[in-house]
Amino acid sequence: MQEMGSIVGNKLTAILAGILISVFSITTISALARMEGVNPKLQFHLNAGMNVGLTEAQVRSLISVLQSRVCKKEADNANEILSKVLSSRAR
Repeated sequence: MQEMGSIVGNKLTAILAGILISVFSITTISALARMEGVNPKLQFHLNAGMNVGLTEAQVRSLISVLQSRVCKKEADNANEILSKVLSSRAR
């Protein structure tokens, strides 16, 4: 029975780790999208976020929130960088 608890505990730990990594990615992308002159870092973190499980829809939703609550200029820039990331991932 203890073995079953260990398996459940390991799966739960993996799920929580995945959630934390996604939250970290979203937080980092949000911060970088609001800064000027950091497009290479934003591109890296958009790609890394997608590598750890963020979907295109989730990233677009994040950019939509930036547009409605922060600034259209930053959202437009983030969309441009996301397009580059998606293009490079399609190859």
